Amino acid sequence: MIIKKMKIKNDELTLEAVIENKNMQNLIQATGKIYYSQNMMLKKTRSLTVLFNNEGDYKILSFVIENNANEELLLPVNKKLKNKTVVKIAVLCTNTNDIFYFEDVFPSINKLSSLYTLAKEPAETYNKDEIDKSGIEIGKTNIDEVDKVGFSENWFMPFIANSNTSQLEETKDVSHKESQIVSLTTTSPVPGVSVSDFITLGKKVYNDNDNYGYFKNTVEWPVGSGNRLTTLLKWGYTCNLYTTPAKVDNVDTTIAIGTIQFNILNEAQYIYLAYNGSIQLFDNSSYLRIRNPYIEAGLGSGNKDIFFEVRRSAGTQSGTYSISLPTLIGLLPFGNTYSNVVDFFSEISYVTESRTLDTLTYPTNKKSQEYQYGKVVRDCKLPLNSNEYLSNESHGLLISFKAVPPLDIIPKAVGYRVVYNRFHFEIYSRHPFWLTYSVLEATVDKTITKNYYIQ
Repeated sequence: MIIKKMKIKNDELTLEAVIENKNMQNLIQATGKIYYSQNMMLKKTRSLTVLFNNEGDYKILSFVIENNANEELLLPVNKKLKNKTVVKIAVLCTNTNDIFYFEDVFPSINKLSSLYTLAKEPAETYNKDEIDKSGIEIGKTNIDEVDKVGFSENWFMPFIANSNTSQLEETKDVSHKESQIVSLTTTSPVPGVSVSDFITLGKKVYNDNDNYGYFKNTVEWPVGSGNRLTTLLKWGYTCNLYTTPAKVDNVDTTIAIGTIQFNILNEAQYIYLAYNGSIQLFDNSSYLRIRNPYIEAGLGSGNKDIFFEVRRSAGTQSGTYSISLPTLIGLLPFGNTYSNVVDFFSEISYVTESRTLDTLTYPTNKKSQEYQYGKVVRDCKLPLNSNEYLSNESHGLLISFKAVPPLDIIPKAVGYRVVYNRFHFEIYSRHPFWLTYSVLEATVDKTITKNYYIQ
């Protein structure tokens, strides 16, 4: 690719370049806005990203001006460009889906000061996604500047992920062979994620811990460098449960108080640098999303207890801390006893509870609940709306509940009870061309059992 002209006009950079493909000269003309890079490695050197909005047979996917270029992020053939101001350009041929990638010294050093003067931080706005009938995102009404800059600087992730990663697998342990390639001085930047997970190529779901799980995808970047770039999404499970004496409706009894929470703990990209064995933060976003999640708490204690209070909330990408999500209240026959979690969840019938109040309350006696619902309330399921998603550390779902032996059953039944805490969600990555999160990476299910005792 040969850059013919670059000029600044109306606070934008205008580019004219020629790319040769199959012995043909193809002209590219584009105008774009200039932003400060958001990638953590690029931020360290005050690099710039230009978002070009050009149409035609050749589309500019990425245009980064890297100040003081990091040797380890250059293609092996271009190591000589280290510490120079380097322009990195990725171009997509829309007719063939071929991608051309170029690295070279930035040809207009005298324009750098003007570019820095015009550069700005990208704005972040929230816009509802468009969802098709199957619940998959098909586009955004207006992708914000932060997303666009992030996509531009990470243009390569979907392509190299598809070309050099292994089949997704769920695993519990890291093999001894994998651990041998890790330097003894290397430490993991994320608790609970082994060092070898940042080095071993491929995708992996870890879900064997009752406190957390994670999805990771590791690729080589730049290709041929020996470096490893890992996209990581780590989530947490919280299931708290205790009992306390209390007076309910003027009756002395024992209540069970429980909390079930799902939240994102870490979502970022990390790079393993082969030359010194270190693992560093590469980008503070993973560009992954959790869709169609729900959490559920159910009293699997036969004919013993019922819910009388439920609170629920969600922090989502909309930026609000919402308690108005539709909630599914699970109803079960009072006298039935369930021997396992599969039997329990297969027998639940749900009613939608859409009240916007923070606390949902129910009768504390069996007869009143059966009169109102036909069955008793022994389960609560909180799903996210189809047009919402979870994507960063402020996002999650929460249910807290209070359960009591029905006050109209005398004497109350004493003994051990079982609570089933269920988590379900899907992990999506973005499509390589459309900038939409439509690639299903994994579906995760988890049930955690807790016990309590009523006396």
